[in-house]
Amino acid sequence: KNTEGAQLTGRLYHASEQGHHIQSEVKRGVLCQTRSKITDCLVALPTPGQYELKLFGRGKDDSTSYEHFASYTIICTSPTPSYAPFPDIYSAFQQVGGIVDSPLAGLLNPGHTTYFQLDVPKAVEVVVNPGWKQLRNNGKSTTWENNVVVSKEEQEVMVFAKFSKDSNKYTGLLKYTVGRRQ
Repeated sequence: KNTEGAQLTGRLYHASEQGHHIQSEVKRGVLCQTRSKITDCLVALPTPGQYELKLFGRGKDDSTSYEHFASYTIICTSPTPSYAPFPDIYSAFQQVGGIVDSPLAGLLNPGHTTYFQLDVPKAVEVVVNPGWKQLRNNGKSTTWENNVVVSKEEQEVMVFAKFSKDSNKYTGLLKYTVGRRQ
């Protein structure tokens, strides 16, 4: 089966008690991205323990739900340093084959400058809101980047893209939370 253009996603579950099947989902604990026909699924593990990573996929032109195709058990002895979940990824970002290069952490520090670097195929403009700060593109690639100051007053930061020069419609791609890491 041709997997080119396939969309993959994952869910991460943490076992509540060692050896038991009682699991709780780790929200935004998996980030699957495909670049050059290779898919990487990154996981962020908040605490030591046993986890289950479940992977789901669907074909490029398949508008139906994702199908489960693999499960992995992960034994974590050293959790992710300075753990922060990944950003919320909206379906439009996955559908265009978007890639988050930076920031990978879904929790942004208030009052700090954050470097955004995203690969957004087919976009004619990419902005970060609040502030409607435009990300720059050199015209030779699908990479959009810029430094953005994250306001102390904001609770979330969203990334939008416009896919047609003839339209004023912006589509939501990513959502970040603003706050301090625990």
